[in-house]
Amino acid sequence: FRSGFCFESSGVYAKCTRVGRRPLWEAMELLNGDMVRPWMAVGDFNVVSSAGEQEGGSSMNMRNVDEFNTAMFNCGLASVEFEGQPFTWTNGVMWQRLDRALVNA
Repeated sequence: FRSGFCFESSGVYAKCTRVGRRPLWEAMELLNGDMVRPWMAVGDFNVVSSAGEQEGGSSMNMRNVDEFNTAMFNCGLASVEFEGQPFTWTNGVMWQRLDRALVNA
């Protein structure tokens, strides 16, 4: 059954450092300008978007959070809600939601 609905998708595996992720945010913003269809970016962004996405470990670096949220805002992207465990990564001391799907309107 074909619905005729088309969208663009991107797979993401972000670097672990803020400086290493900046080229990804820039590339996403450039891609967003070229999108003519709805867009979904899915993968490991290696950063949380809010305090509720981390438990345990050292305190969050708000500059990391701010840069990620700014990139999502600039691209018109929002996280897709999901069911299941709230965290997608742990080192046994800290739990975080690093993996997600983002979509635009």
